[in-house]
Amino acid sequence: MAEDEAQAGGATEVVLMTCIECGNEYMFEGGETPPDDLVCEKCGNEVFRRFEDTASPGEARSDFEDVTERDLDTDDPEGDATPGDLHDLNNP
Repeated sequence: MAEDEAQAGGATEVVLMTCIECGNEYMFEGGETPPDDLVCEKCGNEVFRRFEDTASPGEARSDFEDVTERDLDTDDPEGDATPGDLHDLNNP
């Protein structure tokens, strides 16, 4: 299913390799695989943590953002934000 989403939405696979020692990151996109003999340029470490994701947000993330983000349009009858609320947000 992830491949179908990637093809339909134009998403690309992303692999992020993070050095365990110093936190230096290496990103590989578009099906490019990290080399087996990857060495950190910063500290010389050979141990990395691998993170895999797609470059575009999935359906679950989009639904979460739609439900949880605050509506700041004061002309929208569905929202409960007033011009005073927006003014208060800009005050420290």
